[in-house]
Amino acid sequence: MNVDNLRKLEEFYCQNNQLKKLNAKNLISLRRLECYKNKLNDLSIINCPQLYILDCSNNFLNKLDFLNHLNPQELTKLFLGNNIFFEQNLDCFSKFINLTDLYIGNSEQGQDGSLLQRKENEYNRFFGSLKPLFDMTKLEKLDISSTDLSSGLEYLPESIKVFNCSTNKRPQSQVKKIEQELKKFSNLELRGDNFTQLLSYWKTDSKYKKIITRQEQKIKQLEEELVTEREETQVSAEAMDRFYRQNPPREDVALINILQEINTDYLITSQENKKLKETIRWLEESLMIREKLENQVEVSPKNQ
Repeated sequence: MNVDNLRKLEEFYCQNNQLKKLNAKNLISLRRLECYKNKLNDLSIINCPQLYILDCSNNFLNKLDFLNHLNPQELTKLFLGNNIFFEQNLDCFSKFINLTDLYIGNSEQGQDGSLLQRKENEYNRFFGSLKPLFDMTKLEKLDISSTDLSSGLEYLPESIKVFNCSTNKRPQSQVKKIEQELKKFSNLELRGDNFTQLLSYWKTDSKYKKIITRQEQKIKQLEEELVTEREETQVSAEAMDRFYRQNPPREDVALINILQEINTDYLITSQENKKLKETIRWLEESLMIREKLENQVEVSPKNQ
């Protein structure tokens, strides 16, 4: 099917048919294209610069070449689920930084709830990390269910409101690693696979862990600095003692030196004590914060 040079066409719907090929060309006003639930194995979209919604899910597409001709500044919603795209990572999506909806997963049902008649080996073969989605700061809905994406939760933008990584269609899929990571935060009060809520718990826990890790590193650094200062002070004191033993001064000079040393030692000791007190107070506050954060992480899922 060819749809060409309709310069005023803004929306085009051809879903729920038996189309195997669709060419959309020079549709300069086209904003929405819905061609889901056909038998498409060939999709071409050229010079459609205003397209912001594309739904070609539930077809038999295996190549993403049509993405090369889409406008990354305009495209907002992209639905590619339940196709048979070849093995690839998510780099092809990284330029679409204005996406709010991205569906690339596999499921047993279409958008209308009807069961899909698919062979076991017919599914989207996306794999690897979620890192290419890092710059999608407007992304709100993401579906990677039953794909082989297996890592990169830390790269998901804070804007995510709906997230699905179930393995219902392919229990052996690699996304199970992400599913299992999130389910560490599940509890009896959380019914079903509410991955959106679990993702929120995971992000909170990850944030607290980073804060605690930074505090532990700072504490360790301060402890090492204190040990070094004490060692240097001890070495200086021993060197001074050896010097006076080898070069005893006159009694009057010795008395002046002793008084000066006493005064200097007093000032140094006073400064060290002040610094130690400040450090100890900082450490105590850090440990209290750490204990508080750990308690919050421990109870947060139960209080939601």
